Amino acid sequence: MSRQMDCQELVELVTDYLEGALAEARVLEVEGHLQECVDCLRYLGQIQLTARLLSQVSEDVGLT
Repeated sequence: MSRQMDCQELVELVTDYLEGALAEARVLEVEGHLQECVDCLRYLGQIQLTARLLSQVSEDVGLT
């Protein structure tokens, strides 16, 4: 049985999660928490949107 992840722990892991840098067990913990926590799911969406927007800005100014 996997342990419960809290919101602070998810915040600390979200970048590694999005970059695919977590071990499978940690991915399952993150995804389990996201299934139960609408606030963290919203936070994940905000981080993803921010990354996309920054990527577009970088392309627009020729930083990529």
